[in-house]
Amino acid sequence: MLNVLFGRGKTVGDPLTGHEKVRMVSLTGSIATGEHIIGHTASSIKRTHMELGGKAPVIVFDDADLDAVVEGVRTFGFYNAGQDCTPPVVSTRKRAFIRRWWRNWVPRSPA
Repeated sequence: MLNVLFGRGKTVGDPLTGHEKVRMVSLTGSIATGEHIIGHTASSIKRTHMELGGKAPVIVFDDADLDAVVEGVRTFGFYNAGQDCTPPVVSTRKRAFIRRWWRNWVPRSPA
């Protein structure tokens, strides 16, 4: 059976997650929404499963094969049309690396 409820945020979410027959709530969404649901369900001690705002940090060392890193990040970044809870995120403070990264990234990225 599939039940679909139409509505926005608390209008639908609070009555659904607070209902006595709902034993578990699973959410893939924002941290704020997860905090709200956990708070709303705490008094009835419902089981919860949360995937909240996930990202996968990518740490690239100076001696890394940049072509392989770019290919891996591109492949997994666009996996499932980008609709994934763990998109790879490259973060660095080194400007020389950033320039090298973009020179390698741009030609390989879909338009």
